[in-house]
Amino acid sequence: MGVLSVLLGFTAAAPVVAEPVERVVPDLAALSRLPVTVLPRPPAWTAGSGKPTCTVDDIVAELRAITPKTPKIIHQASIFVRPDHEWMVAYVRWFRKFGTSLNLHFEDELFDCDKFARCFVAYAGLIAQRGGESGGSLCVGWAVVDNQRSFGGIEAGGGHAVVIADTSQGLFVVEPQTATMTPLGDYPNRDGLAELNL
Repeated sequence: MGVLSVLLGFTAAAPVVAEPVERVVPDLAALSRLPVTVLPRPPAWTAGSGKPTCTVDDIVAELRAITPKTPKIIHQASIFVRPDHEWMVAYVRWFRKFGTSLNLHFEDELFDCDKFARCFVAYAGLIAQRGGESGGSLCVGWAVVDNQRSFGGIEAGGGHAVVIADTSQGLFVVEPQTATMTPLGDYPNRDGLAELNL
């Protein structure tokens, strides 16, 4: 035995041999009695249903026409597909029902505003991808904003995350926690946009 083992009172033990684990068989009858959450079906995306593609430069030009302060744009893709406006409206409604079905609600640092916004963006992209969209990434991203004025049921104050969508009818802001959607030009905090992640 080593000196350290003696000082700390350790004794050398024989190696432990693990016993074989039997195959686990789920109790399907018990599982079938558990409550089931039925999620609403998302609005269908048809490949090519998005409007002509755009670039980051196109998005910057649209932003400059609405607000004097253009947010920093962080992006991986170079080409984006503008979703049809009617599809986006249906998707916003679906996301609200989806969140209600799963009992998603704001919890500071657990499921807060940026998680709502990122979840909204991720599901939109997945639906388009599953629908066969190959023209580019959806022009739907989450943005960081200085929330100086109340919007969509969210109190004013501090930093906040919302969704920006460039649809066939222009740029819109979505508050994903409450399914409020408005043209960017009508969004009271448009001059406080700091960062847009596409």
